Amino acid sequence: TRSLTRSLTRSLTGIIQRYFITLDPVATQYYDIDTAFSASSGFEIEFDFATTSTNVMIIIGGGSNPERFYVGLDAGKLLVGNGANRVVDTLVISDGKLRKLFWTVTGGNFIVKIDGVERYNDTLSATLPKSIVVIGADEGAGSFFFDGTIANVKLTDSSNVVTEFEL
Repeated sequence: TRSLTRSLTRSLTGIIQRYFITLDPVATQYYDIDTAFSASSGFEIEFDFATTSTNVMIIIGGGSNPERFYVGLDAGKLLVGNGANRVVDTLVISDGKLRKLFWTVTGGNFIVKIDGVERYNDTLSATLPKSIVVIGADEGAGSFFFDGTIANVKLTDSSNVVTEFEL
């Protein structure tokens, strides 16, 4: 068993890397993206998050009114902004559990999944291109700061260029 344990330990070392950041809305903390992520004709965004807050907050998004799009929370539930449309889902996701969010815009469709389950699917109302320059706040208003933990942010543009953030 000693050699099996040693081999297993060696094979697992360094394989999994996770990057977490906890943002404080009172201190108006958010993460600035050095080079704006361009959502030109489509994109995929995925990240893990956890919160217990029921405040209105934006996790990630881009554009400005009325041509903006974002994903966040309102009253502890998924909040989706799609152009002038603002939709609050029924699923409570502010339970402190680490959840995975997957957001894709492709072929004119705007889809958001939480923990692998589709929660929002509609036609994209905002006009692309847009750029995303902050994580954890509403870039246009400098408000609605995220209160919780964000991890493993991965942005993929329409040409399949992947950007991962070590927050």
